[in-house]
Amino acid sequence: FRYLRLTDDLVFSAEGLVGGGTDTGTRIWSGENDLVGAQLGGDGWICLRQGLRIGGEAKAGIYNNRFKFNNSADLPGVASDFSSDTEGNQVAFAGEGSISMVMDILPSLSLRGGYQVLYLNSLATAANNVDASNFNSTAVLTQADVLYHGFNGGLEFIW
Repeated sequence: FRYLRLTDDLVFSAEGLVGGGTDTGTRIWSGENDLVGAQLGGDGWICLRQGLRIGGEAKAGIYNNRFKFNNSADLPGVASDFSSDTEGNQVAFAGEGSISMVMDILPSLSLRGGYQVLYLNSLATAANNVDASNFNSTAVLTQADVLYHGFNGGLEFIW
């Protein structure tokens, strides 16, 4: 069982001349994705020498994505202010993988470093819903993908 939550907001704010003065307009896209489901995974390790090992793990899962998305605009001097909320459920996939190296410094203290990747799909994200050809569109696209990856490092203490 696993629960994942991804939220993102994108705010565009611009200042312009309206009726001889300046005013600010704001456009907001806000996405909230709650993924609940089951995953399956495994790991494997190889001892390179005493006190030094390398290993990897992989996980994959199918989830229900309960998404909420908000489009809103506050445009001064224009009658096109709006706020649109969209909610729904859809099937989503998440995959995660990592490779790590662990070096024992003391019997209960190790130095650990590695690289991780997390992939999610079928999301309602702010960046995926910005339509440059129709800035005031309230249509919601719910099939975005995200990929997070990076290095990690630290100390591991076992008692």
